[in-house]
Amino acid sequence: MPLSGNYSSRVPIISDLYEKEVNADLTQLARKINDPFLQKQIIALKQDGGVVKQFELFTRVGNQTIEFGTIQNFDEKKKKLKAFYQNALNSNTSGGI
Repeated sequence: MPLSGNYSSRVPIISDLYEKEVNADLTQLARKINDPFLQKQIIALKQDGGVVKQFELFTRVGNQTIEFGTIQNFDEKKKKLKAFYQNALNSNTSGGI
């Protein structure tokens, strides 16, 4: 698809890379975040420098940092994150929180 002068794609910012080369976990996480729900919520990824690659996700709305951990069980973590947002939004619109 050609680039558009009227549209900018939502892509996450990646910070604190400790290796010269992007590792497979980071690439896989970035691809999985290319999901309609997560694209609207996540603006940045941060990778720690440990042997086991752990990630933090930064949200578009609010001052929230999600300690995501490794990419293992990504689908389950995404499901829980969606449930959190749906419940938090429902609570917020009905006078909760």
